[in-house]
Amino acid sequence: MLRINKLIILVILLLILRPVICFAITYELEGATIGDSGSIFATPYSPVFGDDGSLLFVASINPVHVRAFELSTPFNVSTAVNIYNKSMASATIPKGIAFNDNGSKAYIADGGSDYIYQYELNAPWNLSSAGAYSKRFDVNPPDTTVTAMYMKSNGLAAYYVGLSTDTVRHLILSSADDISTATEVGSFSVNANETVPQGLTFSSDGLKFYVIGGKDRIFQYSMSTAWNVTTASSDYGLYVNPTDSTPYGLTISDDDSSLFFTGEQRDKIFEVILTPVGGTDTCTYSGSGNWEIDLEDSCVINEDYSLGVNNISFTNTGTVSFNSTIDMNSLGVIANNQLISILSNALLNITGG
Repeated sequence: MLRINKLIILVILLLILRPVICFAITYELEGATIGDSGSIFATPYSPVFGDDGSLLFVASINPVHVRAFELSTPFNVSTAVNIYNKSMASATIPKGIAFNDNGSKAYIADGGSDYIYQYELNAPWNLSSAGAYSKRFDVNPPDTTVTAMYMKSNGLAAYYVGLSTDTVRHLILSSADDISTATEVGSFSVNANETVPQGLTFSSDGLKFYVIGGKDRIFQYSMSTAWNVTTASSDYGLYVNPTDSTPYGLTISDDDSSLFFTGEQRDKIFEVILTPVGGTDTCTYSGSGNWEIDLEDSCVINEDYSLGVNNISFTNTGTVSFNSTIDMNSLGVIANNQLISILSNALLNITGG
């Protein structure tokens, strides 16, 4: 077994000079299938994942608290186990839930008070450490009975939807992660499709958002300008009844490949496997055969893979960054215009010599 010693480590330079796109493909709602489900509890509202999919939080109004689950397999809701429940101070009808990017702050969209409350956490993703709210934002006016919210990962934007106007509203935060500094800068009415919006989530690139509610459908919207809901147009609606006739909350996996919705009829959370489009995803190994990575995809490989007797090769020009352990038989020739980056915890093992 050989440790690769001829590869060029250009981590800092690559991150500065070239944008990193983890996935070469996009995902669409049309053609999606409903997969695994996990039992949660009565009257589940908005779900959200934490800590790279190993934690799941679901807001509820019966009883009034947020229920925390641990997932033995990230984003596999069938492996969810309840680990604690937390009543959130001041929230009387907690319908929406979100976290900032590092899990140090939590946000509750409260349908009883029409506030979005912000809570400080003593440990990342540990909702049980939350005390009284530290900040808040009043959504009334223009809306009442807020039902769902979404926080952008950079902490400088938030989005929410409410029942009184059936409108997705875009907030800009002048101070990152501080909901009290929010100002509305745009909105988009979903009333043409959904008159009782209950759930809201966005794709990681900000080019799509999804709404679920009383029509028993998930609606997909595309934005011509990322994160700007005023540029949205309706794409498609996926009917989720009879899987559940009373869908409420909605969230998405980190790689955008799956949506997850909660339903009151069966008190479960369901996975919706989206349809990959736009080409082959070369950033993940298929599990069999050789692995050909297209460097134009600018892959960041975060998963460990064992290729056995199979090989890795590279096509086109660009970069790939490894952030995991990869076992393989051999590595293809690296051309002068092909840059391979091995991050600090990565290891490439060649077993074939």
